[in-house]
Amino acid sequence: MEGSGGLRFWSGGPAPGELYTLPRKEGSCGPLTRTLNPMVTGTSVLGVKFDGGVIIAADMLGSYGSLARFRNISRVMKVNDTTILGASGDYADYLYLKQVPEQIGRA
Repeated sequence: MEGSGGLRFWSGGPAPGELYTLPRKEGSCGPLTRTLNPMVTGTSVLGVKFDGGVIIAADMLGSYGSLARFRNISRVMKVNDTTILGASGDYADYLYLKQVPEQIGRA
């Protein structure tokens, strides 16, 4: 594992104690960006049917990428006496769907 600069972890890699710089695409400049469209997401919505009706539950955590950023967001909404809306995924999509029944006066 000898390279031109001494002992290396792999061919073209750093020597012990050195930092490794990830290769960049040719012609790219500026800082690395992971996403240009960040979004808040949530994951868990559960509905259970039983003899007396239905129960629906959702977590209240909103993740911003890998960061647990928002800890108290609602993902369940009563639309009317027979309909409940629960959504996971992009929180903006849930907010849009939540506005539809409110705009037509059903919530």
